[in-house]
Amino acid sequence: MGVAAFCGWLTVTLFGTVLAGTAIMSVLTLTGLTRSPAGWKGLLAAAGVALVSALVSALIGAIAGALA
Repeated sequence: MGVAAFCGWLTVTLFGTVLAGTAIMSVLTLTGLTRSPAGWKGLLAAAGVALVSALVSALIGAIAGALA
């Protein structure tokens, strides 16, 4: 497996993590189990880091794929 494939799977994994976290917080909010803004702030911080990491990984994968 090359760098491009690794970065591609890393991007998919990080994006999936963001979606899973959003789904969990949405379900908890809709069912009334949490109304804490701290949970959403933490989710947004984690989502921001994961999305930036996914974008960087996708960019590195694209460059590696173009060079291969």
